[in-house]
Amino acid sequence: MKDFEQSLARLEEINESIKDAGLPLEKSIALFEEGLKIAKKLEKDLKKVEQKVEILINSDDSAASDTDNKDKEPEFSLFSG
Repeated sequence: MKDFEQSLARLEEINESIKDAGLPLEKSIALFEEGLKIAKKLEKDLKKVEQKVEILINSDDSAASDTDNKDKEPEFSLFSG
């Protein structure tokens, strides 16, 4: 997670640097390219974390519903009239 925070901090630094009106065009473009690479990496990292959270939420939901339904008889809606 520290790598994520460092990358985010670097992206913020790049953003501030690009706002500098006195920055040469070539340096601005190089910073912009670096920022894009970092942003894409951060996006991938966020998606991975999002997937892990989904898995955890879904596993907690299924575990909770399993414990809630322990005493209930199974329902077979296909066979009910």
